[in-house]
Amino acid sequence: MRVLWLTLLVAAASAFEVGKEYVYKYKGTLHVANPEQPLQSAGFAYRSKIIVQPKSDGTHFKVVNFEADQFNSDHIDVGHHEFNYASNEHLVGDLEHPFAGVFDEGKLTGFAIGQNEPLWVRNMKKGILSLFQLDLVKGRHEHHDDKEYHVKEDGLHGPCDTLYIVHEEEHNHIEVTKVKNLEKCDHDHYAFYGRQKGRVCVKCEAQETHPHSAMSEVYYELKGT
Repeated sequence: MRVLWLTLLVAAASAFEVGKEYVYKYKGTLHVANPEQPLQSAGFAYRSKIIVQPKSDGTHFKVVNFEADQFNSDHIDVGHHEFNYASNEHLVGDLEHPFAGVFDEGKLTGFAIGQNEPLWVRNMKKGILSLFQLDLVKGRHEHHDDKEYHVKEDGLHGPCDTLYIVHEEEHNHIEVTKVKNLEKCDHDHYAFYGRQKGRVCVKCEAQETHPHSAMSEVYYELKGT
């Protein structure tokens, strides 16, 4: 199976201010396809709210109202499908434990997540922290007026090549797309499992694996107050 795409929606944000609380809507869809059954769609959709509390020691996060739905059938238009979101007590326990990140001019420099939490929970929280990482200062230190620039940005797969595209920039308003190339990370983003009988092979093109190209893309619209 191959992970085809992951979509994340985040509400527009104003600048953080210590002592205030910010609430975001968070929505994601994971769609998995099997090349041997191209018409079959399977996956996992979820939604929640994220409470953000900037404090003097860092930015504190908490996932609340987490709901999810699984799907496995033919011809689902994931972008327009009406999911039956429901709470699941087996999912929300560790997921709703608070976690924190330290940001320096928009760049994540450290984080605190429970060491005993399940791997999928830790990865999801790291993904949320990555969403809030927006390098609009250090990444442009040499060419402040560039509309496109590359940085090495840390995430689930270690530092990855990341492209920033500034669509519009005015006083107290900026629109940015961040594209992270998961093919250019310090750690592999996929693994292959299976077995087959070994034999001498000269070319064996039919046995080669050709994974889809992989990247994540997030669009931001930020308005100052």
